[in-house]
Amino acid sequence: GINMPARCTCICSMAKRGEGRSMNLLETSNLLQMAGRAGRRGMDSDGTCVIVSTPFETEDQAAQIVLSEIKPIKSQFSPSYSLA
Repeated sequence: GINMPARCTCICSMAKRGEGRSMNLLETSNLLQMAGRAGRRGMDSDGTCVIVSTPFETEDQAAQIVLSEIKPIKSQFSPSYSLA
């Protein structure tokens, strides 16, 4: 990756493409990961995340995403002898 620090992140939609042509709301962990990109390590004490309102997501849906518990992460990584 490259180092491209940002003081502010802007989330323009709280939905992403799912299976086929469907649109699914973001998981809380996905939103927090995107918001966590705000703030430059070693330069800023904090960062700003702006969530833009769209006509496709309601305020209640946004609040649900932000306030929901984070689901546990299950790693798909499984070390094998070929990695050695």
